[in-house]
Amino acid sequence: EAPEASDTGSFRDARGAYQRHVFGEGSKYNKTYVNLVYTHKGHSRSGDLHACEQSETLLRAGETVKIAPHVPHLYYFVEDTLMTEVWQHPGTHKPCPFKAWYFQPFRDRIAAESVERTDVKSGGDVETAAFDAD
Repeated sequence: EAPEASDTGSFRDARGAYQRHVFGEGSKYNKTYVNLVYTHKGHSRSGDLHACEQSETLLRAGETVKIAPHVPHLYYFVEDTLMTEVWQHPGTHKPCPFKAWYFQPFRDRIAAESVERTDVKSGGDVETAAFDAD
């Protein structure tokens, strides 16, 4: 199982930067989780699956990819890419709490050194990831 989502899930690693934004009040079932993800050319992300429908929008291209619930997926980026991720209950457009499980055959394709966090301050705190596309 992948790490549980938090309202402060932002980090930077060799692949780029990842920011989680949470909208809404109350329980996690009433909140919309939107990730903003910047990935450098030549890297992979994901290698997981989710209980809800996942929508990825590639901002430069304006294309949206929808992934059905429980479908393992892995992205390989052929160019620097900025995209958003959102999870919804299929057919309802109602927010779905982020929950992921690693799909090890895909996860193993991601170079271990690329996922090492590069934004960790002394004491183990993670700085907020900033996007500084080259």
